[in-house]
Amino acid sequence: MEVVLHRLLHLNRVCLNSSKMASAAKPWLTDPISLQKKELRKEIAAKLAHVTAEEAERQSALVAEKVLSSAWFKNAKRVSVYTHTAGEIQTAKIIEESLKAGKHVFIPKSTHEGKIDPKYSNSTDV
Repeated sequence: MEVVLHRLLHLNRVCLNSSKMASAAKPWLTDPISLQKKELRKEIAAKLAHVTAEEAERQSALVAEKVLSSAWFKNAKRVSVYTHTAGEIQTAKIIEESLKAGKHVFIPKSTHEGKIDPKYSNSTDV
């Protein structure tokens, strides 16, 4: 659960230590919901700091097992999977098994404009 929350934190990245973010030029960052999100991200980051490498690996294996054994995955012809970075669910096994099964694998790539551009991959060298 904590690793899943970390993924949400990663997807909605906010620089938590920047005082410039809550400036008058960006008033939406000072509304109550944004401030609550910022606090929640801090709490989650603090909890994740205590997750051991072994626990993260165990959770990654559980997630991969659930994904790979699910009916929706087995029936899918195309899947979109992010490539993991430090502190995230490890996705290499999901990507590898997807390619072995002949699925089209799309890897989301962030653009400079902050948009997500799905890139097709038929190789585990991603």
